[in-house]
Amino acid sequence: MMFGFHPVNRNEANLLFGVVNQLYQQTPIILTSNKGLIEWGEFMGDPVITAVLLDRLMHKCEIFDLDGDSYRLKHRKRILKNQTNNFQLKAWPTAAI
Repeated sequence: MMFGFHPVNRNEANLLFGVVNQLYQQTPIILTSNKGLIEWGEFMGDPVITAVLLDRLMHKCEIFDLDGDSYRLKHRKRILKNQTNNFQLKAWPTAAI
């Protein structure tokens, strides 16, 4: 099964539905996605399976929509800034007179 940025094919969507259906109302499911609910139809490739899957997942669920800046990107920018500052300090040493 391939998730992430790659759309899933019909067989993979059926497999995912099978897993969710087996766990449905028996155990908690935690699922994260970088796709909005509306985008799932395109991502899953089959609107019927998508509707049934989302029906199972959203029944008695809590949705946390985390909309904000990427922590990793912010961290990377800070590291690059520090590396650039350190490089400039090493590139221009002060001369003792």
